[in-house]
Amino acid sequence: MGWQEEGEKLWTKARKSLSPALSALKPSRIAEDVVVPPSALPDFVKRAYTIAKRHRTPIAIYGHSGDGNLHPTLLFDERDEASATRAREAAQEIVKLALDLGGTLSGEHGIGVTKLPYMRWEHDSVKRTLMAKLKKVLDPNGILNLGKVVEA
Repeated sequence: MGWQEEGEKLWTKARKSLSPALSALKPSRIAEDVVVPPSALPDFVKRAYTIAKRHRTPIAIYGHSGDGNLHPTLLFDERDEASATRAREAAQEIVKLALDLGGTLSGEHGIGVTKLPYMRWEHDSVKRTLMAKLKKVLDPNGILNLGKVVEA
C-alpha cells in the first residue's frame, strides 16, 4: 500500500471515530451545519468557542474548512433541562454568528424543521414568498420533504 492509500485509510478512520468519541463525552448533541466565508473562519471559530464557554457547553468544530462549511457541535445531556437549554441558546447564537459574518444557514444538510425559524434571519419575506411559490409549483401535492414548509 502506498503512502496515499495509507493516508486515505487513516483519514477515514479518524473521521469515523469522531462521532463515537463525542458521544463518550456527552450523551446528546446539537450538530449545526453553517457556512462562513473562508476568510472569516478564524473569527468564527474563536467567537463560537466564546459563545459555548459563556453557555457552559462543550463544543467541537469540524467540517470542510476549505470552503467554509462547518459543523459546530454542542455537547450536552438532554436529561438535564438546564444543560439542554444552554446548548440550544448557544446553537442559536452560533447560527446567528455565521450569518453576521456573511455566511449562510446550511452548506450541505439543508433547512430542516429545527432550522426553519432561522430562515427569517437570512431571507426577507419577498424571498420566502418566492421559495414557497416555487415549492408549490414543483410539488403541488406537498409530498416532497414532508413537514418542511417555507412560510412567507
